[in-house]
Amino acid sequence: MRCKELNSNIVYVHFYVHCLNPVLVDACILDKGNRLIFDFFGIVQFIYSFIEGSCSRHSTFEKISKKIGLTLRTSRFLSTNRWACHAKTVATIKINYSVILRAPTEIIETTKQSDVKVKGIGLLHQVIYFNFIIGLTMMHPILQLIVKVNKLYNPKKNQTHPH
Repeated sequence: MRCKELNSNIVYVHFYVHCLNPVLVDACILDKGNRLIFDFFGIVQFIYSFIEGSCSRHSTFEKISKKIGLTLRTSRFLSTNRWACHAKTVATIKINYSVILRAPTEIIETTKQSDVKVKGIGLLHQVIYFNFIIGLTMMHPILQLIVKVNKLYNPKKNQTHPH
């Protein structure tokens, strides 16, 4: 309050950063009327759980990525509170998209578990689905901007502390 009294042009930025997250959650995840984005993040979570749900599946993804000359980047579990995690996970999917298209086919052909086979088939259908590709193309730059805004207005998280 004292700062505002001394300078009426001062803006309390910290509040705006806290407002950003609930708006994003409401607009992208909780609003089930917005099916494209809601479904997109569901598929992103499904990709994560399919790959990271088994050491052998993760190993297959690593093997395929080496075969095509990519360094596999691992994604993270999505948190409705941490949009930086969303940004990193979506960026990882975009970078690894060709691996995500190839690895499930190998898993489907080699697994002896019927549920894994069905999930792999489902994953393949979802990642080639037009709405998923549009969601990936649209959300990647938006999430990168959100991360920049968060870093810009939340300098405490960006400070490095010498130890």
